[in-house]
Amino acid sequence: MKTEINFFDASVYTSSLKCAVQKTGKIGFTDYTQRKLEMKAGMSARIGVAGTIEQYDHLVMQFLDTVEPDAFKLNKAGNYYYLNPKALLDELNIPYKTQSIQYDMQLIDQDRNIYKLNKKEGRVQNEESE
Repeated sequence: MKTEINFFDASVYTSSLKCAVQKTGKIGFTDYTQRKLEMKAGMSARIGVAGTIEQYDHLVMQFLDTVEPDAFKLNKAGNYYYLNPKALLDELNIPYKTQSIQYDMQLIDQDRNIYKLNKKEGRVQNEESE
């Protein structure tokens, strides 16, 4: 009797979803993330926290197929999609001006299209390059 074996398709697991906060306070997405999430004009994203604003564990992001008044509009420059939550990042004291802020995005609620943002440790930015 042969055991059933199911192999995984490596092409599905070669990249992870990622985003980064730029020094301007915009959040940009990798090409792979843009394709995987099928980003397009007319979308928006809500940003929230797991916990309270004063004490939270991580950020979460929910992608919406429409532009909603309580969400950040997904903007496009060339082939590049981004959000502009600068004021929110400032309120959360995220040091995007002095540190390289990058997140791995992990799907935590498929029905509501919600991703957990796992912060990757970044390096301190050189002030001369500002």
